[in-house]
Amino acid sequence: ARGKGLGIAGFCRTMSSGLFVHDMSYFWSFRLEGPIEGLLRVLAGACTETAVPTKEDLERRTQSFELEGTFLKAPEGEGTPEACRCALSPVLITWVRHPHPKAALPGAGGPTYSPLVWAHCHEY
Repeated sequence: ARGKGLGIAGFCRTMSSGLFVHDMSYFWSFRLEGPIEGLLRVLAGACTETAVPTKEDLERRTQSFELEGTFLKAPEGEGTPEACRCALSPVLITWVRHPHPKAALPGAGGPTYSPLVWAHCHEY
């Protein structure tokens, strides 16, 4: 796992071999679960495209990975152009691949991922 100035690389490296305590109070995170089509649709509406892979890209990958982008504010009111979406914060999404078919969610075909979203809430 690689982070870019966010402290995530050391966190992931240490977590793979033991216990690590890191002050992430300036981040908020949440894990999403569900059918991959729904996850990709929700994240595509909330993040820049650099943080959201295609379904085909997910199927080709063999390990967990990270993508960076920007978490966006939803447009206000009906008819608001997508271009009016404002940047809220940087976002780092760790796409955690489940190695065992038993980890797959009901109705999910192919590899199963649970995106862990890290938003740096005080950046912008």
